[in-house]
Amino acid sequence: MSRFGIRRRLKAKLGRTNQVEEQEVERFTVLFHLPDGTQAEVETEAHYTLHMVSQMLETPIEVGCPDGHCGGCLVDLIEDSGMQVMGERELTVIRDEHKRDPAEDERLACHARVLGPGVEVRVHKVWSLEDIRGE
Repeated sequence: MSRFGIRRRLKAKLGRTNQVEEQEVERFTVLFHLPDGTQAEVETEAHYTLHMVSQMLETPIEVGCPDGHCGGCLVDLIEDSGMQVMGERELTVIRDEHKRDPAEDERLACHARVLGPGVEVRVHKVWSLEDIRGE
């Protein structure tokens, strides 16, 4: 910076400041149909997996592994207009673990990313409170 603050003055005149502008983050709702017949809505942002979003539920989606290779978190998409398309890795895990091609509406909660509004999911397995608490 110059002794007289010339750069600062020029940036101010041109509307360029060092302040980071806060961008509004778009939030939307994912609707979960739970195994007990109830429904729960969770507000989320883009790029979270269904498993990550389900962490806001009282009992999140059950996953059998920490790295997305077991295929145990299979869910059914009722509405998928806000979902990322299935990737090759997710497809491979379903084929390897379930010994079949996935149905059109099946996804792995640990792989499937939410990109926008319009997501409704039928969950088959959630953690029990005893599993979560360690009882």
